[in-house]
Amino acid sequence: MHKVAASAATQRAVVDSPFAAGQKNIWTQILDQNKEAAKKSGDAGRPDAVLFVVGSRGSGKTTLVSRFLYPDKADVPKPTEGMEYNYARKTHATNIERKDVAHIWEISGTRQFADEATEQENIFMGMRQVTTAVVLIVVDLSKPHEVLPTLEYWLSRVKARTDATFGKLEKRGSKLPEQLRARSKKVFGATHEDSAGPIAHSGVTVVIAATKYDAFKSADTELKKVMSRTLRFLAHTNAAALFYLGGLRGGSPSASAANLDAASTDDPATDRAALNQFRAYLNHLIFTGADKKFPARLNLETDHLKPILCPIGSDRLQAIGVPRGGGG
Repeated sequence: MHKVAASAATQRAVVDSPFAAGQKNIWTQILDQNKEAAKKSGDAGRPDAVLFVVGSRGSGKTTLVSRFLYPDKADVPKPTEGMEYNYARKTHATNIERKDVAHIWEISGTRQFADEATEQENIFMGMRQVTTAVVLIVVDLSKPHEVLPTLEYWLSRVKARTDATFGKLEKRGSKLPEQLRARSKKVFGATHEDSAGPIAHSGVTVVIAATKYDAFKSADTELKKVMSRTLRFLAHTNAAALFYLGGLRGGSPSASAANLDAASTDDPATDRAALNQFRAYLNHLIFTGADKKFPARLNLETDHLKPILCPIGSDRLQAIGVPRGGGG
């Protein structure tokens, strides 16, 4: 992400589709400007990347977007209510004259608003978005009882909207849905021991960010064990990546050496390192694509006493076991 030149333009959106035919508003103006910039850089016709940031209210979605766009900022942005739009630009890997663009949509607010917004084809998982879409689902570890319902809800919304879009494409004779599902299986690993198991390949890339780990790490050991196994199971069986993240509010004062041990994450540097790995991985998925090899090394971490880190296809059902109960 260190090569990303990020820009942001934020405005509130309404549930009624702002992209319907004939609409002229701030959203269509932004998209037209980006398309014109792409043409000038010789990149006409290339589909822009799309990142959807969804999850529970107060989970840190807006802060996570801010850390992604502005890694050196430590301030806490005002929470989003409704929809918020940002965009990021990055110099193309092989053409320095060309800028790749990623549209970032954050959906927040009530469940009713989420239901209505995600039913809008031109807002969420439409035919122009599914090819490059990445969905970041944010859950709040400081509210364990909300984690599982939130994650299951958003996984179901992604599946429902993607299935609907794929259905329309298939009626037109398009091979794109088949190609995207095949891409997902390739990213997961064709030779993975679970490839023939209960893995749901939606065709779009999903990343799960479990935030506020700094508040959750002092929870009961059994709760942390159940939580980690549950999240790992849902991430793995939905071909998604899973990251535990803390320190989104700029970190806390360094703990004394006497209070630290090998398994401790009280050091803000550990939180920053985890966030940097997350940003680099998300940047790769957005601008390069999940089907391209991630250039850095991400070490799988499945110890429930430590921040979990599981890139797509890195976990195993045998290692996870069968989760007991939920996150409460």
